[in-house]
Amino acid sequence: MTLDDRTRARPGEFAPEIAATQAFLGPLRGRTLLDLGCADPGIARIAARGGVRGYHGLAPAGQLPAASAAAAPGTVELFDPDRWSGRGSARYELVAAARILQHVRNLARLLETLHHLVSPGGRLVFSVDHPFARAGNYFDEDEDAGAPAWCGLPRRHRTFSGYVRELSYCGFRVVELAEGVRAGDDPSSGTPRWTVFRCVRTP
Repeated sequence: MTLDDRTRARPGEFAPEIAATQAFLGPLRGRTLLDLGCADPGIARIAARGGVRGYHGLAPAGQLPAASAAAAPGTVELFDPDRWSGRGSARYELVAAARILQHVRNLARLLETLHHLVSPGGRLVFSVDHPFARAGNYFDEDEDAGAPAWCGLPRRHRTFSGYVRELSYCGFRVVELAEGVRAGDDPSSGTPRWTVFRCVRTP
């Protein structure tokens, strides 16, 4: 599945988790926002409506999402999430990452880069497919061969504790979680489809 396939998914399919992301980001006016992955143009539109002081989007190398670029209130450029060093980047008060961290091979490396770029007390808000949605072998943190790739990047399964551990090691504290199903799914199925983390950069 390509990024464009995701943005053309069922109308509003990802709206619930984007709404949770918006709530976790808090007030945007006058703040600087890094949209990591540009996975959903909804984040760029939220940034534009919210009156951010600075917006910068990073899209997976090889595919610049036209929808996000058109909606962006600032600049959008290509990057490789497994090689990006953040060199030359500005400081940000907010980072939003919709469904990209689960496709990063070396998550600790990316989080360490973000720690250098996020202002102390700044927020990292990201969504991933719910770890419990994996059928069987929950504790095996590895490439999820049964899941579709995204922009050529395979999905990598991590447990909740795996995410929390990596975040803690790299200077981020998990403050709050939201979880739910996507628009059109049956909420009585008992299987959550996504989770959103609200994290704060520690000194």
